Amino acid sequence: MWQFNDGGNIDTEADVDGNIDGGPLNGGVIDVQTAPGLGCELFANGRVACWGGNSCGQHGAGYVGGNTAIQYVIAIPPALEIAVGREHACIRATDGVWCWGNNQYGRVDPRIGTTPPAAYTATPRRVRGPVLGIAAGAYHTCVIDDAYTATCWGDNSAGAFGNGSLTATAWNVTLVGLAFEADAVWAAGTRTCYRDRATRLIYCSGYPNAEGLVDGVLMPAEISGTGASVPSTDVSQGSALGMDACMLEEGTHKIWCWGTDYDMFPTPDTTADKIAVGNNLTAWLNDGVVSFAGEGVPSYTYAAVPGLMDVTVIRLTDDHGCYVRHGEVYCWGGNLQGDLGDGTTTPSATPLRVLAP
Repeated sequence: MWQFNDGGNIDTEADVDGNIDGGPLNGGVIDVQTAPGLGCELFANGRVACWGGNSCGQHGAGYVGGNTAIQYVIAIPPALEIAVGREHACIRATDGVWCWGNNQYGRVDPRIGTTPPAAYTATPRRVRGPVLGIAAGAYHTCVIDDAYTATCWGDNSAGAFGNGSLTATAWNVTLVGLAFEADAVWAAGTRTCYRDRATRLIYCSGYPNAEGLVDGVLMPAEISGTGASVPSTDVSQGSALGMDACMLEEGTHKIWCWGTDYDMFPTPDTTADKIAVGNNLTAWLNDGVVSFAGEGVPSYTYAAVPGLMDVTVIRLTDDHGCYVRHGEVYCWGGNLQGDLGDGTTTPSATPLRVLAP
């Protein structure tokens, strides 16, 4: 998820010169991004560390396999932003976009090797020059460049790009061709949302269908709250298992949600600073205090955690969640692939601190 010039972007000039593949930390964690089986955290100095499954090199540590323990991402410049999909991840840096992990559908870099490209890369690759923002869905990646145009690569079989096509395996970089200038992009599962720079309205494409969201939409469709257009500052979508999404109205900070699981939505007129949507669970922040709606997935111990305060970032995915508090990351819920970053694969209903790399 990325936002431009509205207080949501991570505009940190990193304190480390050159590529980051060693050296002490400089400051705590300022962001965490999660997907089923993979989590990555961004430190204030631009370093990035990832944990969870590593079958396709999604730790970015230069090798495949091994344990699920957290690892520093090697051979990358200081990161300004991170984006995490299913088994792949990317950063935005001043010199461009770097990605690593599972390259199925060319979601890391469609230019690797021959056609089809290499199956994975455990070492990050610079795949594009400087951009303004980046987002990763389950099997695709999208960016916004300095001309406010959108470009995507990876799997488009569900229309995630929003370019009017259902090309299943786009082994090339695709210029989306939006009808408006976009200044923000969000992605989750097989869906992508863009924000119109002029009107601040949200347009989404892809699948699965959610009432008022998209129905296999190939061209981005405007999202509106109760029939009225709502200029917005943030969007959060449920990942591959979810069919729901929420956005924050600009100015009022009201939460607008759409989809099928109404029990997981906040009550009308609820306001928030940040929003996160998972599987049967929604979370939002107000002055560092976390509130929840929905039941989560009890079989995975993935449910609301009472009493969370001083939280700066919260993310939810299919069966687990993570948040940043006092510069450290805590996660709870399912842990099949080491999703919680505690060095085990045991699920936990209690948030556990992600271990240091």
